[in-house]
Amino acid sequence: MGRIPKDAANFTMEAVRNFSPTNGCGGITSDIMAGLPAASYFGFRSACLANILSTAYLGVTPAGVALFDPTQVGGITGNGMGRIPRASATFTLEAVANFSTNGCSGITSDIMAGLPDISYGGFQFVCFENILSVAYLGTTASKITNIPPTSVGGIQSAGQNRIPAAAWAGFTFAQIEKFQPNTNCGGFYAEGLAMITPEAIAGISSSCIFQTLSPTWAGFQPAQVTAITVEACTGFTGPQISYIPNATIVAFTLEKLAQINPNSVTGFTSQHLYLLSQLYGDKFVTLYTTYIPRVLVCAAFKKYFKDGALAPMFGTLGAPLPPSLDQITWFEVTYLTSNLTTTFFADVLAIQHGAICGLQPDQLTLLSKEFFSTLSVNQTQYIAADTMGDIGSDQLQAIVPGAFSRIPSTSIYNIPGIHVPWITHAQIANISGYNVAIFDDMPCDMITNFTQSQIDSMNTVARGRFQNRKIQCEPQPEPQPEPAPQPEGPPLSGGAIAGIVIGSLVGVAAIAGAAYYFYSHRSGYQAIPNV
Repeated sequence: MGRIPKDAANFTMEAVRNFSPTNGCGGITSDIMAGLPAASYFGFRSACLANILSTAYLGVTPAGVALFDPTQVGGITGNGMGRIPRASATFTLEAVANFSTNGCSGITSDIMAGLPDISYGGFQFVCFENILSVAYLGTTASKITNIPPTSVGGIQSAGQNRIPAAAWAGFTFAQIEKFQPNTNCGGFYAEGLAMITPEAIAGISSSCIFQTLSPTWAGFQPAQVTAITVEACTGFTGPQISYIPNATIVAFTLEKLAQINPNSVTGFTSQHLYLLSQLYGDKFVTLYTTYIPRVLVCAAFKKYFKDGALAPMFGTLGAPLPPSLDQITWFEVTYLTSNLTTTFFADVLAIQHGAICGLQPDQLTLLSKEFFSTLSVNQTQYIAADTMGDIGSDQLQAIVPGAFSRIPSTSIYNIPGIHVPWITHAQIANISGYNVAIFDDMPCDMITNFTQSQIDSMNTVARGRFQNRKIQCEPQPEPQPEPAPQPEGPPLSGGAIAGIVIGSLVGVAAIAGAAYYFYSHRSGYQAIPNV
C-alpha cells in the first residue's frame, strides 16, 4: 500500500471500505490520502482510521474530509487529528459529534479555525474537556455562537482564557447560563468580558462571578451592569469590586447595590463611594445602614470620612433622629453632637448593636465611663478600630470584661500603649482566654506597657506567647564597630634609608670577615708527624 503513487490512488469507496484495518491501512501514506477521490473517503472504517499513521493525515483533502462517514471518524487518533491541515478541517457537524476523546486531544488551533461555523454545533461536553487550551486560539465569534449550551461547560478555564477577545462576542445567554463555576468561570479576562453582549451577560450566575479572577472586572461595561440580574450581584467579592471602572460602578442600581455581600463592601474605592453618593445621595449611604448594619461596612465608610473624600457630600446628609433608639443607625450616630449624651443615656441597651460603630473618636469626650460599663458584650464588639484608639483609660477600664472576648484583634491593637496598665485582670483573662494568639502580633507599644501583675494574671499558654512577643520587642544591641586600624608612622627620609642600607652592608661585611678569619685559621693547622 505504501508504494502506490499519488496519481494511482484512485480506489473506489467500496475498495476503501474493504482495506484491511491493520496491514493495509497501516501503510497508507499522505500521497494516497491526497490522491483518493473525495467520494472514496466515505468508505473509511473506524478501525482503519485508527491504524493510519499520523503523517498520512497531512494529505487529506477538504472535499474528502467533508465526506467522512460521521459514524466512523471516532477512529481518528489524537496524533492523526493534529496533522490535518487547516484548509482540510471541513468536518461536518455530525462528524464532530462523533469525535473520540483521543481525537479531541489532538485538535489544533488550525482545525478550530478551519471548521465550518455550523460544525461547532457538534462539539460534545467531553470533547471540550480534552481539547488543549492553545487550540481555542482558532475560535471566532461566529463559531462560538453555534456551540451547544449543554457542551460549553466542558471548556476548561485555561482554554477559555485563550479564546480571542473578539470571539467572546459570540457567546449567547443560553451558553453563559451553563458556564460551570469551577471550569469556565476561572477563564474570564478583562478584554474578553468587555466583548460579551449585554443580552448574553444576563445569563451569568453569582457562583460564576465569585470564581472569576478579580482583574477580569476591569473590563466590566455599564450596559452589562444593567443586564445582569439582581441575584448575580451577590457573587461579587471586595477585590473584584475594586477593579470595576468608575464609569461602570455608577450603572449599579440601589437594588443591585443592596445585594452586594457585606464583606465585599470594602472593595469600593473612595472614588466609587464619592460617585455613588453624588448619584444617590443619602439613599446610597443609608442603604448599607438599613440593609446590612455591620461593623465592617461602618468602618469602610468611616475610613473615607476621615480621608475627606466624601466630606462635601456627607456633610449635607444629616437627618432627624428616628422616634426610638432601636431604629437609630450608625450613620445617624456619626452626626450626634451635643445631644449625644442625652440620646444615648435614654436607654443604652435599646440601641441596635451595629449602630455603636458610628461613634467617632471626637465624640468620646461626651461619654462617661458609665456609658461604656452599660454597653452589652454584643454592642461593644462594634466599636470601630479607629475609635478604640482614642478611648480614655477610665472608659477602657469600664468596659464589661466579657466584651474583650468579642472585640476584634484589630481594635484591641489600637489601644494606646499608655492605657494598657488600665486593663483589668478580668479583661485580660477574656482577651487571652478567647485567643492566645492575639499576643503574637500585638504592637510592641502595648507589649512593653503591661505590668508584672497583669502578666502574672495570664494563663500559662497566654503568658508564654506574651513572653515570646516581648523578646521580639526588646531592643536589639547595636553591632559594635570594628576597631579602627592604627595609623602608620611618617615615611622614612632619604638619609634614613641610606643609613639603613650602609649599616646593612657593614654588617654583612663584618660577618663575612669573621667567617674568613675562622676558616683560614682552621685550614692552616697541620698534624705533627710521629717521631
